[in-house]
Amino acid sequence: MEENKILFQLSKSTFLRGKQCLKSLFLNKFYKHLRDKISEEKKAIFKRGTDIGMLAQQLFPEGIDATPAKSFDYASAISVTQNALQKEDVVIYEATFVYNEVLMAADIFVRKNKSFFAYEVKSATKVSETYIWDAALQYYVLKGNGILLNDFFIITMNSSYIRNGNLEIEKLFTRTSVIKEVMALQEQIEQSVQQLKQVLSATEIPNVQIGAHCTSPYECDFMGYCWKDVPAGSVFELSNTNNTNMAEMYYSGIKRIAELPNNFECTAIQKVQIKAEKDQTDVINKDALRHFTDKLIYPLYFVDFETFMPAIPIYDNTHTFQHLPFQFSIHLIHNVGEEAMHFDFVAFPGADPRKEFIEELIKQIGTQGSVLVYNAQFERSVLNALSKNFPQYSAQINLIIERMLDLMEPFRKREFYFLEMRGSHSIKNVLPAVFKEMHYEQLAISNGNEASRVYENLRGETDIFKIEETIHNLKEYCQLDTLAMVKILEFLQKITE
Repeated sequence: MEENKILFQLSKSTFLRGKQCLKSLFLNKFYKHLRDKISEEKKAIFKRGTDIGMLAQQLFPEGIDATPAKSFDYASAISVTQNALQKEDVVIYEATFVYNEVLMAADIFVRKNKSFFAYEVKSATKVSETYIWDAALQYYVLKGNGILLNDFFIITMNSSYIRNGNLEIEKLFTRTSVIKEVMALQEQIEQSVQQLKQVLSATEIPNVQIGAHCTSPYECDFMGYCWKDVPAGSVFELSNTNNTNMAEMYYSGIKRIAELPNNFECTAIQKVQIKAEKDQTDVINKDALRHFTDKLIYPLYFVDFETFMPAIPIYDNTHTFQHLPFQFSIHLIHNVGEEAMHFDFVAFPGADPRKEFIEELIKQIGTQGSVLVYNAQFERSVLNALSKNFPQYSAQINLIIERMLDLMEPFRKREFYFLEMRGSHSIKNVLPAVFKEMHYEQLAISNGNEASRVYENLRGETDIFKIEETIHNLKEYCQLDTLAMVKILEFLQKITE
């Protein structure tokens, strides 16, 4: 075989893309330039998957790596795989095969004499339907190469594993046999392969309407193209709705929320949003807002946490994807009408930040007054985990939780709704809706996922200037979160006077 001359139309990723949307499959092959720019968050997810795949290889050590030295040199990968299979007992990483113009690489492939086993590694804690389809396609290609698997396993992260000392690879991962499900899908796989190949042989873009499939099971990277004509205030912005139902509504001619019929069945929360869109006016329920503000007890502490979630536990007494708090911001108002004071904390990257975090939080947050957060469920879950890990601070932590008030509630309940919120009660939508000059896009770090990613990336960083710059950016971001809460509460208090 000549290098780079392997002919194929489908791979695992393009097959799954086509299963989700035929139009996306076609665009990906012929109109790649229309794809949305890949975000740093997605890049981090891809890197995480690669890192976990490499780590899982330790379950089957001393394997032969068929990964091509040059990108897309699949002929080389297939050659290495075929040579390795001459051995009766062998482990192959990225074992590569092609059949019926479908290319696949098994994360881990094991031959034990005349028995064959395939393993697909996923950086998740549960086996999904998509993973089953992925495995079924691999089985199809392997069978086409004359290899009948004795079993097929999907390897996922074990959410029950608690690290204590050195990382225990066998306990970190869970193996789930999916051979029965995979074999049951073979007829559908054959049909799907033929259908997708026909799509790729066509000359026109498939006519696929937008809908729920655009974000499930994954957000499509052609949404910017396919959704570009969806107007502001569209039915897709209606909160707590099924995109499938909204797509039917959209293509029936009702594109905007304002166009929904008066007899449209909806919840009380949706009714507020619909009224706002139809009347093109904001909605303020002063009595409900007063009920919220009357609960406030001074001094007021406006608090926000940032956490990171390592897929691979890096500290003792932590599990995979555990929220590990490393930063907080506090704005404090002692009495009505006084200026807010600001305090913050960011743990220096490297060591386990949790103990220092809770000690600093307890020191700064006092024992009296309301603790305002935005989305209390998250902060409570973080504090409850800290209470479990550091029982010596349980009493102080429980007191903080008891003092909490959730500033998100008036917006979630639509007691306050501005059109610019676009169906969302996220603080990222509420703040610029109320204060148009205040927004997160102006910051070097503009969301919690980004904060988590950049902090985790600092582990092992030796450039002190880069560390200091990143910590400064983290503080700036988290400070805006709590300042936003201060401004929003002041606004609520003013309109309810």
